[in-house]
Amino acid sequence: MADNRYNVVILGGGPAGERAAVQAARAGKRVALIERQNVVGGTCVNWGTIPSKTLRESAIHVWTLRNRKIEGIRSEITDRITMAAFMHRERIVVQRELELINRTLVKYAISLFHGHGSFVDPHTISIASRTGSKRLRIHGDIVVIATGSSPNRPPDIDFNGETIFDSDTILHLSQVPESMIVLGAGVIGTNASELVHIGQAFLKCPSDAWQIAETLYNYPTLSDLYRHAALEAITAAKRRRGTIKRPRAGSPASKS
Repeated sequence: MADNRYNVVILGGGPAGERAAVQAARAGKRVALIERQNVVGGTCVNWGTIPSKTLRESAIHVWTLRNRKIEGIRSEITDRITMAAFMHRERIVVQRELELINRTLVKYAISLFHGHGSFVDPHTISIASRTGSKRLRIHGDIVVIATGSSPNRPPDIDFNGETIFDSDTILHLSQVPESMIVLGAGVIGTNASELVHIGQAFLKCPSDAWQIAETLYNYPTLSDLYRHAALEAITAAKRRRGTIKRPRAGSPASKS
């Protein structure tokens, strides 16, 4: 097979594109993966889910070590934890995720191209470098589009970057708002609320990492609230169907 011909070409190096590439390579196909950013992993790894969850879990871990001692088990934690330590942990986790993805691509001999891919015809993709100075073409028997989604921007709404943002521009907030309304309660919406929640903790106690850990631990995010609501709804549905019975008054379960 010629160097520029592939069984499968995938546009987009986020979680969906990466997994599609690996599955095709496992099936014995020659695979090319095109990503326009300078790193793979997409929003999930680099700017959204992984960074926000890492900061929150680090805060919860610190709070737990300090406030929930277990008898017979000794744990030590420094009296002073800086914000630099929190951010260092976040960068380490993201970097490890990127290294894991890149090792996987190498393991399965997946060709990675950084640049903007566009269709020339149904089986030919033109790849322009990030500067636009270089172009090359590759051919794919099958082309998978995994470029992710774009924020909906109605023409009658002014996305001014000051009071109205979308899921991309919210990452460029110059200051953390005291309150926010999120339209859309999917994965992107809940991640956006979590990022602002973390930012508010930083704003309220900019120099005290202990207070930030306390804030993040004690105040649930929107995604936490949805999980609790979903659990309550499932439990209520099971009770209506009779698969879960309420404990009788005076039983051990009702007293716990």
